[in-house]
Amino acid sequence: MLVSAIDFVDIMEPQELIKYCPNCKENLVLEKKVRFKCLSCGYIQYISPVPCNSLIITNKAKEILLVERRNEPRAGFWDLPGGFIDIEENIETSVIREAKEEVNLDFSPLDLHYISSNFMRYPYKGINEHLLNISYHAYMPVGQNIKAGDDAKSAKFFAAKDIPWENIAFTSVAKMIKTYLKSPGLYA
Repeated sequence: MLVSAIDFVDIMEPQELIKYCPNCKENLVLEKKVRFKCLSCGYIQYISPVPCNSLIITNKAKEILLVERRNEPRAGFWDLPGGFIDIEENIETSVIREAKEEVNLDFSPLDLHYISSNFMRYPYKGINEHLLNISYHAYMPVGQNIKAGDDAKSAKFFAAKDIPWENIAFTSVAKMIKTYLKSPGLYA
């Protein structure tokens, strides 16, 4: 079952956690749903999405590599290899690191082909995190073997017709895969 807006009804929004100015410690006032303003010192606190990445890896048969999530949220569901971008890490470095951690594959920045970015809701421990997922494509490296690790319980290639859409962890991931499948020159 894909995650839908209904899954977030009882989950707290990040804006509900932000109450005090980090500069002067006075109360903040929500403005325009996207930022807070301190009426005391004028500090502006933006509500920005957390950047993350995903990687669509395909083999010679044009199958897509999916990983079974080991951890919540959505443990046991299928996802693309990927994750959060660390402090002082650029997007390409984070994609390469996540591929190594989750499926034991080595890539270089030149192996990565940008697919799309989209907004993603990530329900985690009662907080509805807002993410910006940046998705890339890479071909399966010759001579390397897949080994699931870190957040991935298992990894498996799926033909487009066999992708378990009802068991994809997040609607944004399904959307990225569909965008890839429609991309001339990459999949088609």
